[in-house]
Parts: sequence; structure tokens; C-alpha cells
Amino acid sequence: MEHEQIYKGQKVRIITSQRIDGTWRAQAELPDVGGAVVAREAYPSENEAYRAALSAAMAAVDRSRAKIGKP
Repeated sequence: MEHEQIYKGQKVRIITSQRIDGTWRAQAELPDVGGAVVAREAYPSENEAYRAALSAAMAAVDRSRAKIGKP
């Protein structure tokens, strides 16, 4: 399933998928920052995988903003 959200003005696209064993994984794409963040662990629910990928994406956005001096 694909989700889209805006965080601090940056688009975040999160794609969740269920594995054969029933666990979930997620990948966050940051088209405005130029990269993808993969939540590498397996999660028991789609919601947990989504939140892990969103958290990783938010951290990546924060790091990219800190490099240019933005809060």
C-alpha cells in the first residue's frame, strides 16, 4: 500500500508490503531530498512498519535541513 505525507514541506512517500511469512516491511521515498529509506526490520503489522519508515524518513529530512542550518 502506498501512503503520501508532507513533513516540514518535504514530500514523503511510504510503501508498505507484506512478506510471504506474514510480516510487513516498509520503504520511505523522499523525492524532494533525493533518496529512499528502508525500514530493514520485519514488523508484525502494517501500522508498525509504516510508523518505522515514517520515523526514519523524518530523521533523514531533519538531517538534511540541519546541514543547511534550518531547524
